[in-house]
Amino acid sequence: MSPNAPYPPQSPIDPSKALSCPRCSAPAQPSTAVQRCARCGGAFTLQVGYALDPSTPLPPYDRALPSIKVKASVQMVLQTGTVAPEGVMLGELDPVIGLVATNEAGVMFPDVGSVAVHRTVDFVSLVVAVLVPLPIAGGLTLIAMQPKTPIGFLVVAGLFGLLAAWMIYRAAFIKKHFVRIVGRYRTLSVRFDTPLRRRRAFHDELLRRAGIAPSPIP
Repeated sequence: MSPNAPYPPQSPIDPSKALSCPRCSAPAQPSTAVQRCARCGGAFTLQVGYALDPSTPLPPYDRALPSIKVKASVQMVLQTGTVAPEGVMLGELDPVIGLVATNEAGVMFPDVGSVAVHRTVDFVSLVVAVLVPLPIAGGLTLIAMQPKTPIGFLVVAGLFGLLAAWMIYRAAFIKKHFVRIVGRYRTLSVRFDTPLRRRRAFHDELLRRAGIAPSPIP
């Protein structure tokens, strides 16, 4: 995307879409605090951008700002999200090496109508943790308890136990992070919790560059 690229006439944003729960689309009001949906009960944050509120203090474009990228598997498709100097982008990574982004679409920061953030339990990872490393850890522990069994079995059992504990903790407590960006011309939904070290920077820079007040990740 380029801030100088030609754009079609400004498209109005549907408030019923921009001002809604990112989980169930129930009507919601913007707030800097975490709120709970009256319909589904899920926690989320919702704030408006420049396209809905022109008084939003949009920072000047700075091409020297670094891009912040995240990657995640969404519905069996490897996707990449990028907070760039001019806007936020979403693309699909090629299935061979997972490095080249295709089918990219983006929303420039002046076109952001609203930003909504929520988390959901990663049920797939939770099931995998319960069905794979946890039983292996239990089986190896039982073997290690037998007389004259090498201690290596207990060490390996501990490693699988730690892996299962981490997978369960990540799936049930850290959870999957999603941000919905409603723009003038398109709506993006980006998962941004992988890698973990970038989730906070991705979230905070997205809000800052869109001129939106800081808010917690719900």
